[in-house]
Amino acid sequence: MLSVQNHGIETQSRDLDDPQVLLATLQNIRQSVYQEGQEIFSQWKPYIQRDSFIKSAENLAYYLALRHHDLQTSQLRALHSWKFDGIMNNS
Repeated sequence: MLSVQNHGIETQSRDLDDPQVLLATLQNIRQSVYQEGQEIFSQWKPYIQRDSFIKSAENLAYYLALRHHDLQTSQLRALHSWKFDGIMNNS
């Protein structure tokens, strides 16, 4: 069994077999991405001069926050746990 620490979110590979653990893991990742995205965006916001850029900048901040997480490992474990191995092999 492997353990992954992802920005303070630790899961055991076999834990992802449990739908409640998988859901909690995804919710934790989402919350972490939201908080990090808000922090990034709050640093940029004073420099944004056009209102039309605000949503795009916020979206980019969330994307960058998401990229800080090692989602591939979690995705592969969850897909394997839920017997979606064929999806991994066909991509």
